[in-house]
Formats: sequence, structure tokens, C-alpha cells
Amino acid sequence: MHNQFQIQHFLENTLKCLKTHKLHPTPNNYKLWYEYSCSSNTELNNDIDELITQKTIFNDKICLQLINKHLLDENQQDLDSARLAFSHLLNIMIGQITQWNQNSKELRDTLQKCTDKLNDNPSLNEIKAIISEVISEAESISANTNNIN
Repeated sequence: MHNQFQIQHFLENTLKCLKTHKLHPTPNNYKLWYEYSCSSNTELNNDIDELITQKTIFNDKICLQLINKHLLDENQQDLDSARLAFSHLLNIMIGQITQWNQNSKELRDTLQKCTDKLNDNPSLNEIKAIISEVISEAESISANTNNIN
């Protein structure tokens, strides 16, 4: 456990590191540089010191790589990967549902037009054309629905 003086020192050093490397004080960046300031993870400090020696310009990507390597356990990395994969899947589903919603609206509009035409006492040829239009629209919706599955 650290005392209040040490914690204050770690905080000041963390903020100094963020400023020195021109990093935004995001939670990930703060966590990385706070751990570095505490010197509780020798491998982390060695890697950062090596990067500093090489005059590496730190950015969010490099910081995240260091966090993943040194501060996240395997379960957390698996959880983060699963979260990202699931988020990607949900975005795909949202896109497909949006497309389905658009197709559904088009089907509703087409069916309404066909109903209106049927209410105007159409001829036999017009009825055949209406039936063809409904079949064509149903086939289109069926194909688009299969894309969602």
C-alpha cells in the first residue's frame, strides 16, 4: 500500500509523463503512465524506458499495446476481444435491419399501390400485371430476408 505522499508523487509524475509525451489524459494513457510512475511492473518500465531511449513518439496505439502486453491479464484480453467482435456483429445486424426496414417500407408502398389499383375495377390484363408486381416484390423481399439470416 502506498501512503498519501507517494500517491501524490505518482499522480504528479503521471501527469508530467502525459505532458512530456504529448498524450491526452485518457483512462488508458493515465493507467499506463500511473503504473510506470509506481514502478510496480519491472517489465513495463523496462519496455517504456527502452522506447524512450529509442526516442519513440508515444501515441494512443503504442500505449494500448503496452497496456495489453503488461497490464491486462489473458481473461481481460479475451473479454475485450469478445466485446469488440460482438460490437462488430451488432453493427452488421443494425445495417441489415435498416436495409430490411427500407425494403419493408417499399413492399408496403407497393402493396398499397396494388390495392389501390384493384379498387379501380381493373381489367383482366391489369390484374395479371398487379399479380406479377406483387410476386416480383415478394421475391425481392424473400431474397433480402435471406441475406439477414
